[in-house]
Amino acid sequence: MNRSRLWALISWLPAVLLLLGMLAFVLGILLQYALNRPIILSQGPDSSTFAPVAMAGLCMAALTLLIWFVGAALLLARQTRLHGADYAQAYRMMDAFQFSEAIPLLEHSINTGKETVEVLSLLARAYAYIGQYSRAHTLLDRAVELYPDSAVPYLTLGLVFLLEGNDEQTVEAFQAAVARDPAPMNWADLGLALAFAGRQNDALAALERASQYPLPTPHALRVYYRLTALYATAGNAPKAASAAAKMVSARDGLSAWEYQLSALKGTGYGQKLTHEVQAIARALREADAARVPV
Repeated sequence: MNRSRLWALISWLPAVLLLLGMLAFVLGILLQYALNRPIILSQGPDSSTFAPVAMAGLCMAALTLLIWFVGAALLLARQTRLHGADYAQAYRMMDAFQFSEAIPLLEHSINTGKETVEVLSLLARAYAYIGQYSRAHTLLDRAVELYPDSAVPYLTLGLVFLLEGNDEQTVEAFQAAVARDPAPMNWADLGLALAFAGRQNDALAALERASQYPLPTPHALRVYYRLTALYATAGNAPKAASAAAKMVSARDGLSAWEYQLSALKGTGYGQKLTHEVQAIARALREADAARVPV
């Protein structure tokens, strides 16, 4: 099992433990009042043999939440120590498309010795979004030099090439990222880039790899939209129908891409993504219209 898959499994562990704890609590309550009701009525609730099951489940859920919050706080502290306090603020600004405002904060992090791959790549992303591609490439060259085994700078490089409208170099950058970290999200980025480049067979293989694991809803939406079209073109109706159903189930991800379009105006990638988002919206409307009322 590779490192990315191991971390993916670990990240799901708290949610699984929380769910198991809540299920144990509910099960204990049901058993206490359903199967043990005669004893409870005659001897009192403390006599129930199932009450400890409910309490154990509740304690397990509470402990999981506590560990979850403590872990998040420790990760935040670690991120601050590694990247500097400015990094978190700059990251929030990037999410709000305040790229010019984020740049001085990230430059300050670098000047104070926080030249991590995350800081370099985020700063390169900020410069790319405001059209300063040469500065972005310089930063990514530095990131690759310092962190040759990391997929992060190559993922950012792929985005820069997307913004520049260079499909083939986008594919090469994402291929380099997948070679270093074959995570599902990275396979998804590669598959979508291959689709934009017109390499449909290669796109199908990459997107199928991505779809083998859970994906964030926005990425799942685009991945299954592309798979639906690719399977339909190949004449594989059952797989096309399955992919279409999964696309519809991920429809909440559409708003994330619609929001992102405002940051991509005037770029080649923005035009392509706009057409794709519009096509996905039409496909969702057609799927809604095809439903038979119950």
